Amino acid sequence: MDKNRRQFDRGFTLLELLIAIVILAIGLLAVASMQANAIRSNSLAERVTVITAVAHGAIEDLLARADSDPIFDAAASNVPYDTRIVQGVTYNASYTMTPNTPVTGVAQVVMTVTGGGRTMTLTSYKRSL
Repeated sequence: MDKNRRQFDRGFTLLELLIAIVILAIGLLAVASMQANAIRSNSLAERVTVITAVAHGAIEDLLARADSDPIFDAAASNVPYDTRIVQGVTYNASYTMTPNTPVTGVAQVVMTVTGGGRTMTLTSYKRSL
């Protein structure tokens, strides 16, 4: 009877359970590490998105001016243009205007936005009359 009973009393030994728990713990630590990296990457992506949106907004606002606006006829370098605060971070926009570049009657506009430890530079062109 004891012999038959041992065949049915199969189970896991303490050593097997400890090894399984260690393997599970290592797997959970790897998942936690990946989650932390994903959160950091998401935060970086958010900051890049915000500064890009501020830069695009500033350059579009400047380019929306009339072609005859005298701002497009005068050379200017690092002129402060706009300051915006997004989620507690201050972003400063400045522009550089180069008239008649690359051809006569076209002004090169370079918008630079700094803030949040980053700098974004956009270049565009505007016809000037």
